[in-house]
Amino acid sequence: MTPDEPLQFDTAAPAGTPSTNCAVCKKPVGESYYTAGKAIVCETCKAQIETAPRPRATAPLILRSAIFGLGGALIGAAVYYGVSALTGLEIGIVAIAVGFIVGRAVQIGARGRRGRAFQITALALTYFGIALSYAPYALKGIQSAKSAVVADSTAKKTPPPQVNFVQFLEALAIVIGGVLALPFVVTFSSGAGGILTAVIIAVGLRQAWYMNGDPGKPVFHGPFRVGATA
Repeated sequence: MTPDEPLQFDTAAPAGTPSTNCAVCKKPVGESYYTAGKAIVCETCKAQIETAPRPRATAPLILRSAIFGLGGALIGAAVYYGVSALTGLEIGIVAIAVGFIVGRAVQIGARGRRGRAFQITALALTYFGIALSYAPYALKGIQSAKSAVVADSTAKKTPPPQVNFVQFLEALAIVIGGVLALPFVVTFSSGAGGILTAVIIAVGLRQAWYMNGDPGKPVFHGPFRVGATA
């Protein structure tokens, strides 16, 4: 185990025999041991874990988690839109799946590290993934409006308006802002059904937030003697 690797206490070693090994150092625990969750830990490793400083979230690791999370958001958005397009219904519960996909992607990108920075990253990207799933519908509306302008210009025999670079950036900013606002638009324009959608979206966001929360240091119980019942 290296200092950068997150500690795992989900696997239990068989207790009550002289050959009981520590879940951290893998060595025999000796005459006594401690428990942390389901894991058995020797006295030396317990002392090291309790005095070790908490690992910090470095900028490269946050960036890596954001890249992985963005990929998860794109996959989640595709799943959300695909289910909606195939069924013809807006199944808000898919937002929970988006939260899980993004949360897991951030975990992988963070190499198992957890903390507030990764929670914020997962939360923002989950919302982005949910908002992006509504984007195809917005783009259809924009395309229809653009076709109407072109048709009107053709009927009047006037060239379509030219857009310079600054106007393009302004339009892009409006589109991005509009996409980010889509969950609110859908929620408030759907009546009573929008309330349920908002609740489900909130659950999806909480899922991503919870998955990347810092579990803190393990709580130890003991000491217990080898051969006795813990």
